[in-house]
Amino acid sequence: MASKRVVACLAAAALIGLVNPALPVHGAQAYADTPLQVQEMNGITYVSGGVGDDEVKAIRSIAGRFNVRLGFYNAKGGEALSDVAVSVVDSNGKRRLRVVSSGPLLYMRLPAGAYTLRAEYQDDSQARRFTAGHTPVSYVFRLRVNEMEDDWVYCESKCPRRGR
Repeated sequence: MASKRVVACLAAAALIGLVNPALPVHGAQAYADTPLQVQEMNGITYVSGGVGDDEVKAIRSIAGRFNVRLGFYNAKGGEALSDVAVSVVDSNGKRRLRVVSSGPLLYMRLPAGAYTLRAEYQDDSQARRFTAGHTPVSYVFRLRVNEMEDDWVYCESKCPRRGR
């Protein structure tokens, strides 16, 4: 009888272990409609997002886990930007991380050391050199946005010309 309980407990523990990655990040349960996915690449954990108030609150609620906090905004109007390509290179020139943000916030946990970070959006690219350590660092990137893209129209034939 006791062995059946042990097997049942082990099965439940295994099931919890399989389901756990799908649950919201600890500390963000108040925003369960916005599950965050903390990811890892080359030993660096990171989370990205911040589209909508709930997601911003969820990411900020776990900010203490990360020692590098980035924000991406339109230089002209201040609107939040997504799809910013971010690369982190260590002091030896080795690229440690290359991600595309899924919102205006990108938080990372980097090992202590000196880094160069590059943020690229459309035709704008900005770099920052910094030292990561125990004390968190925060950077806001104000990137130029090519606003003419909104005016582009695709047409196959008999396209109207401007000024006529």
